[in-house]
Amino acid sequence: MRKEQVMMELFGFSAPTYYKWSKHEKRKIFQLLDYAFSNEELIEFIQTNKIQRIENAQDDEYLLILATRFYRGLMSHLTGQCLNAIFRLLDQLYNESENKKVNLEDFIAKLYCQPDSFFSKRISYDSIGNDHTGFSVIPRGIMSANEIKLFIVKKFTSLENELFTYIYKNIHKIKYNARIPLSKRNKGDEQ
Repeated sequence: MRKEQVMMELFGFSAPTYYKWSKHEKRKIFQLLDYAFSNEELIEFIQTNKIQRIENAQDDEYLLILATRFYRGLMSHLTGQCLNAIFRLLDQLYNESENKKVNLEDFIAKLYCQPDSFFSKRISYDSIGNDHTGFSVIPRGIMSANEIKLFIVKKFTSLENELFTYIYKNIHKIKYNARIPLSKRNKGDEQ
């Protein structure tokens, strides 16, 4: 489909109108469309009412928000040392994988093979609902290494596969995002 045909389909006008608006009047909407979208993307929009590139970007942003909430929830329950060790283990499994996929069961098996010193002790909390991190907490007491392992396994097994995959592929981005104070983030990210 030629560009002229695409514009006629998008705007519902004739070829002479397109020519007049784009060539003689130089309306900015055509510059914007050229700047922001390829002809193939506009055709995709005409055919499907969607542009996959934009859909993917929105999905990634949403997954980053969910992953950041998950990470912050873990931060409120575990020491930084333990949290870093968990995500280093996940990163290691991802980098060692030939197909760049991490099996949740392999992650759990490796987690349970770690020595107790891997899991630094911390006051534990009971989850009772949701706040901005996805975890609401009440102090309960000191957690043993086995309790920490079980807590971590429960949290990771509660994740949808797509979110788990996003987390292990974007660990560094999530860690960075989790450290940005909520007051400096967009209001839409807090919901």
